[in-house]
Amino acid sequence: MNKTLRFVFASATLIVYSCNTDGRTDGGSDAGDIPPKGGKEEKESTWVTSFEEFGMPLKIEVVDESFPDAKVNLNGNSGRVEVRMDEDLTFSIVNDMREIEEVKRELQQNEVFEYIFFDEGEDRLMYQAKLPTGKVVGHYYMRSLLAGGERYLVATDDQLDLSHYEARRAASVINSLTAVH
Repeated sequence: MNKTLRFVFASATLIVYSCNTDGRTDGGSDAGDIPPKGGKEEKESTWVTSFEEFGMPLKIEVVDESFPDAKVNLNGNSGRVEVRMDEDLTFSIVNDMREIEEVKRELQQNEVFEYIFFDEGEDRLMYQAKLPTGKVVGHYYMRSLLAGGERYLVATDDQLDLSHYEARRAASVINSLTAVH
């Protein structure tokens, strides 16, 4: 792992550790070098973290992305774990027993926005928000994940109006979440 990523991961670990009351810390994994292609040296970076210290038996491992400023924060007001990979890639994880179909029904009842759903399966949803004028506000992604007998809803930040490409990029990161137990 290059020095910048090691520094960022160490800083994020210290921030998370300082908020942690049980003294646990989680480590990352080193990324190796990829053989040079076309005379240029390329590096593969891996960002790994566990959310167990937040009471969530989940971990994430993102390969082939560069997130030098990745941060994990527990929002004490909402109980959400907020993950900011970069300026355009932010998502939250919350213990939420709703399934994707229920969330879709709630969105359909919204009187301000019209939603177009791009079903990704029973536990994943990509959707687009539009104003009544037809103007697209943004694209969003969410996933429902069972882990340790609990259901977690992982969703892009609804305050960020993502392009379709950015929502797809977020989906690939969110889909790398796995249950630890």
